[in-house]
Amino acid sequence: MPAIRTARRDRTRDPPLGLGTPKPTLPAPGTGTKTNKEKGKGVDAGFSTDTPSFLQRSKTARVTDDLVQRGRDAAGLLSSISGSMDLKNVQIVASSAALLFDTVQGVRNNKQACLQLLERVHQIVRALINLCGDANARVGGLAPMMARAVDGLIETLTKVHAFLQAQASHGLFARILRRFEMQEQLNQCADALQQALDVFGSPIPAPVFRPPAFAPLFVPMHMLCTSSSLVSSLSPLSSHAPSSPPRSHSLRHPALSDVSDVSHARPVT
Repeated sequence: MPAIRTARRDRTRDPPLGLGTPKPTLPAPGTGTKTNKEKGKGVDAGFSTDTPSFLQRSKTARVTDDLVQRGRDAAGLLSSISGSMDLKNVQIVASSAALLFDTVQGVRNNKQACLQLLERVHQIVRALINLCGDANARVGGLAPMMARAVDGLIETLTKVHAFLQAQASHGLFARILRRFEMQEQLNQCADALQQALDVFGSPIPAPVFRPPAFAPLFVPMHMLCTSSSLVSSLSPLSSHAPSSPPRSHSLRHPALSDVSDVSHARPVT
């Protein structure tokens, strides 16, 4: 009698009764899908979520770009205002400030200190814009004290530009040798910019109006002798002296001053 063959049961197709499909496990806290707020965090940071890590811009780079954009706009506005008012020194300040904001992008060393210096430069440029607006409303232009302060500011901006170029070009060995010298230059530039900010940021006192002095009035001598009315008008006491009532001129004889009027005399009987 031939043996009866039975087909083997496919375990993958029909699992046994004791083994069922595994239950889905819950994700651990913190490892779930990203929410909308977490997805937008990369956009707020200045880059997309799909941007590779080596292409993501740092916070310092974004702060630098924002400061450079604001500084260029302020320097351009100051250059336009000073050009319309024909203020040569202020135009030099605007050009120097624009050069500083272009130079800071190439700085590799002491980036935070350089950004703080340029933030003060931006505040000074804004103060100069307000100052030129106030001077345009007046006739005399910039005050002499402010004009001298602008000349000193040009020298300060020149020192700041030299410091930025040194931070952009010097290597590690040169920075180690000139460490104390660079720190001294940084302190001097910071103090000079703060003094300039105090000068240009302070309110300008209003000019005191002084009436012009009039020349003395010349009157010939023969006019003084012949015209009594002119003498009385030129007398300093004539305007302040009280006016006396007009004196009545009587034609009565002095001897008859005690006698009453004839019309009121009583007849003698």
